[in-house]
Order: sequence, then C-alpha cells, then structure tokens
Amino acid sequence: MSIPGLGSLPSAPTKALTETISIPPLGSYTILIPRYTPNALTITLTTGTAERDGVELARNTVYNFRGPIRTKIFSFTGCSVSVEEGGMDDDVGAATNVVFPSMEGPEKCVMSQYLNLHALLEQERARARRATVPGGVMGPRVLVAGPRGSGKSSLVKMLAAWSTKMGGQPILVNLDPREGVLTLPGTLSASAMATNMDVETRWGITPSSGPSAIPVKLPVVWYLGREYVGGAQEGEDGGGEGLWETLVGRLARTASARLVRDEGVRGSGVVVDTQGLILPSSSVQEQQEGDGEGDGEGGMTLNALAHAVEELSINIVVVLAGSETDSIVKRVQERFRFEKTSLGEQVRVVQVDRDPGAVVRDEAFMRCEREAGIKEYFFGDMNRTLSPFTQMVEFDGLVVWRNWEGVDEEGDSKFKQQNPPGGVAKYTRLTDPTPELSTWCLAVMCLPATSGPEEVQHASVKGFVYVADVDRERRRLKILTPVSGRLGDNPLLWGRWPEPFINLLG
Repeated sequence: MSIPGLGSLPSAPTKALTETISIPPLGSYTILIPRYTPNALTITLTTGTAERDGVELARNTVYNFRGPIRTKIFSFTGCSVSVEEGGMDDDVGAATNVVFPSMEGPEKCVMSQYLNLHALLEQERARARRATVPGGVMGPRVLVAGPRGSGKSSLVKMLAAWSTKMGGQPILVNLDPREGVLTLPGTLSASAMATNMDVETRWGITPSSGPSAIPVKLPVVWYLGREYVGGAQEGEDGGGEGLWETLVGRLARTASARLVRDEGVRGSGVVVDTQGLILPSSSVQEQQEGDGEGDGEGGMTLNALAHAVEELSINIVVVLAGSETDSIVKRVQERFRFEKTSLGEQVRVVQVDRDPGAVVRDEAFMRCEREAGIKEYFFGDMNRTLSPFTQMVEFDGLVVWRNWEGVDEEGDSKFKQQNPPGGVAKYTRLTDPTPELSTWCLAVMCLPATSGPEEVQHASVKGFVYVADVDRERRRLKILTPVSGRLGDNPLLWGRWPEPFINLLG
C-alpha cells in the first residue's frame, strides 16, 4: 500500500519456517529460488554427510543461500538437514523437494558415474606425479561438453572440488561467457583451484575489501562482451566465435605457462567448462529435447569445441548426454576419432549420463542471476558488505574502446553486425560520451591507456566499473568503482553483453 507523500508502507515480516529433512543414501534435496531474495534459505547439516556440487557441508554449520539459485544437496550415505525458510514472499515461487535414489541400484545413479570419472582422473594424476621425465608429465586435461541444461557446470565443479579435496590444484577454465566463474558474465576465465571452494557462493570469492571465511581465488579474466560463442542468428545477441577463438588462444597460453612452472598444478591438470553444444543439422524434435539450442539461439559449435580441445591440449572430452541425445555423442566421437594433442596423446571421448535433475535455466532466471552477480560484485553479498566509490569523471580523461559496431551520432544502438568479414571484432575508440553508455558495466584492462586496439583485444581484465549516468553536455560520466583510484591510467572496454543493469544505484 502507498500513501501520497509517505511512500509505501512496510510489509509484515515473513515468519520463518523450520523443518528437518531426511535425505536417503544416494538421494538429494533440490532447491529452486527463481528470483533475487537475500537470506532466502538456511541449511544446517545435523547428521550424516552431504555435499553441494562436490563441496562437503560441515556439520552444525549454518549455510545461507540467496536467490536466484537452482541447486541440490546430495548425500552418498544419507543425512538429516535442518532447513529454515526466511525472507521469501509467497509470490517468489520457490520450490524444494527430496529426490529419492533410483530403484535400479547405485550403479544407475549418475553421481556414481561422476565419482567413477573422478577416480579415472585421479589415476591419471597419480601417474603424472610418479613420472620421472625431465620437466614432468601433465595431468589430465578434461573438457566437459553437452547440450544446454545438461549439468555441465555442476559436473565441472564436482571434479574440481573432489580434486582439491584430494590435495590437487587443478586449473579451472570457463569458456562459457554466459557463466561468470569468479567474475562477471560475458567473460572467459582461468584459475588454479588450490584451496577449498565455498558451499554458499558455489565457486568461491575473489579478493575484496571485506572479510573472507575461506581463501580467496585469483582468476585471470578475458572480456568477450558476447552472450554466445557462436551460432546466433545475425542481429541477435551472440555470434562472437572469431573473437572467442582469439581469447581462448590467449587463455591457453597463460594456462600452459602456469602448468610448466608449477609442479602441483601440472600434476593436477585442467578442468574446462563449455557452453551448450549446438549441432546445425539437429532435427526440430532433438532441439526441443535438448540436442540443440533451437529458436535461433547460439552456443558452442563443433568447430569451436575442436578449437578449444586443440588450444588447451585436451586429452579427455566428457560428453553429458542421454538416450535422446545420442547424436551429440556420435558426432563428437567421430570428430575426435583420430585427433591427438600437441603432446602426442590420443583424444578420448567419455560419455556419462546427464543428471535427470538438470534443467535448462530460462532467460528470466539467467537475467536475475546476472543482476545478482553484478550487484554483489560492487556491494558484496549477505556475508560481507562492500563500499564502492562513486565519482564524476571527465570523459576526455578516459580511453574507452568498444568491440562491436552500431552506435550512430544520436547514440542509438543499431547493432548492425557482430564481426567484420575477417571474423575478428573491430575495436574502435569512443570520441564522444554517448548516452548509450549509461547503466553499462565496462571492463578495465590490464594495459596503459596509450595502448592500441590490437593490444586491448589480447589483454586480460583488471576489474569492472559501472557507468551510472552520462552528462553529454559537460562531457562527464558518473562512475561506480569497487575501489578508489584513477580511471584514466587504464583503457576501458565496452562490450555488447551482459545487458545494461538499470537498478544498480536505485
């Protein structure tokens, strides 16, 4: 209810509901909160053992989860958890459910397959650590592929978390620009997972000005500024395959350098997450069932997958698929049947079943997830509050590049073309403070401001800033930054995705 002059009356607080949930052996407790809700759910493990995506829950420790979130708490041995719902209105649409194990036995449980895959990788790591070859032997470099909504990111985290628990330090590589792994969406990243991951934040946290309960992760980030690797129809968000391939090459060289000089990382290998695989000749029925993206959406093409395998010297390609997506497995197997890595190893294709509980996250859910990630980058999360800085900056003191085409003199976005004919994005420098900049996040590049477009294209990201407002007449920008400091010392890069976030400063 709203009263003129007084604003909205505060709503009555929602009464928290607490219940004890028993999870059977090989069972799980699924959680779905479709929109942003801080402190939506708290879970405490009271008996038994449980984990979230491979990260084990400590007993009698309260874990807070906020929306949007779609996840599950799994138990190999069975457990009991105390669940308290708080801060959720009736119209949030949250859903929780206990999923019982398959009656066909543990050998049919997908988690048993994932654990067997982890055992296979651990054998490869043990063999690499025992080797006495000068310069050492590389551990397994595994890439997880599959259709959209098949649970690729969850499996990647499990494999990385289980390896870390065994004392490994695998490099976690994210090649899906829709997923912001330890950074904002629209990027590619790589990080050595040398310490435990976080149950609440899924991947962990990066260095910030707030306290941290677990060791922070320090990723190396490249800015794509696109939603899809490729395959999107002309004029839609996506289609950055040429630029994506260039950045994957830079990422691979950085990862290879770390593998060569760090013995612990070298023996642990690499785990790679990818975007949903699309096949151009998929039938309409296969697209509806998840064998393609459908509706003109983009994703990772088979050529892009082969490029990632070649650049990162992948020797194991894991394909998540079911009976309805056999064509994906057959095409991947055919593509890499005679392929070898740069080290002379045969590329092996391993098929595992997709998690039946994994579903395609719709666009509304993904947008809420992106907005929550951007908000937490600047203001912190429920466990740590950050204090960003707002400053007025002269536009002429900044160097702003964009890696897409289509802003006219009036500042209207035309999005005329994704990439020029050469397949590599055109980088142009802004000469006027166009209003189109307002409410966008810009990447701060690890370069001096005098660098040219080719250097900007290949550079990694130092951080991000948010353009709150543009004063075109005075040629000034109102910018939100995570920390104080000069902005004119590094070039800023403006991509075309993720979309503007208009509610960051209210």
